[in-house]
Amino acid sequence: MHLIWLILLFQTIQEPSRNLSIPLPTKIFLPINMKTAFINLQKKVKKKVDILEALLYEDSIGVLGIGEIDLPPLERPPFINGYSCIIDSKTVTRVCTYIRQDFQYEQITYEGEIPCTIFNTPHTTFITAYSGFTSNPYSKDSARLSEKTRVNQILDLLNWVIQKARKNILIIGDLNVDMLTNSISKRRLLNWCNEYGLNQLIESPTRV
Repeated sequence: MHLIWLILLFQTIQEPSRNLSIPLPTKIFLPINMKTAFINLQKKVKKKVDILEALLYEDSIGVLGIGEIDLPPLERPPFINGYSCIIDSKTVTRVCTYIRQDFQYEQITYEGEIPCTIFNTPHTTFITAYSGFTSNPYSKDSARLSEKTRVNQILDLLNWVIQKARKNILIIGDLNVDMLTNSISKRRLLNWCNEYGLNQLIESPTRV
């Protein structure tokens, strides 16, 4: 059984090397009535625009991350009225995020291995990430990644982001780590979360 790990994390940044830490606040500084979501479309994003619009409008979602959109160079995700869209930095776009147009934000570009989008609002850093099983997908150099390499890449991203993050962090995405087993990969990710005071808010499988 394989669990796709969907995580939504929140923190007040702590100094891991010190005994003193800032307690978690009772409020999260997000725009009023904002909902955040992630879905994995498994390609054909342009043919699923009606689904995306229904999800965004009917559920009043403020930030929607999408994984495995796999658009070739120079192609963009479909336009959706009332939203701006940011994409990852890869040649083949694997991740995009729709952001409601009334939100003020600044995009941050990550050049590491994990396809992701990152943006800051005044108080919060948002990350949408997708960890696949191959390097250089859709190319002659494509190769299967080991579990250890994949988790190293995930932690590289998280360690990079934590240095640039606002007071709060929200991470959504598909990291392809089985959280139902007591694996080394699971322990490494949860240890990182504990080190920086983040909590996993998704407690049950989103897809098995």
